[in-house]
Amino acid sequence: MSSVARLNSIQCNKGTLHLPYQGANMIKTSDSTSQRTAFDPTGSFLCVEHHTLTCLPRTGTIVFVVRSYLTPLTEIKSEGSGAKLADACESMPVEFGVYKNRPTWGVKLCEWLREG
Repeated sequence: MSSVARLNSIQCNKGTLHLPYQGANMIKTSDSTSQRTAFDPTGSFLCVEHHTLTCLPRTGTIVFVVRSYLTPLTEIKSEGSGAKLADACESMPVEFGVYKNRPTWGVKLCEWLREG
């Protein structure tokens, strides 16, 4: 049996994994037709997804599994990993940061994560 895996992460402003059609997983940019939501790091989460594709040996069936982990940013900061997360956010290439909507949360989040 062989598998292929990847990780994905995003900053979420709600503690719910799936809210279809509500824009729950991103804060709208100023040029969005939706109203822009104020970013509050104390009420936000880091959502990490682990995607796995596995081919079953007997049937050849492909199994796609998504494991989602939702961690409050307050927990990451209180455990002492805030600076590491801030460094990771700031190290994203510009285009990837735009894709992850970093212009709307990046500066405020990184400053908050590094506060004493």
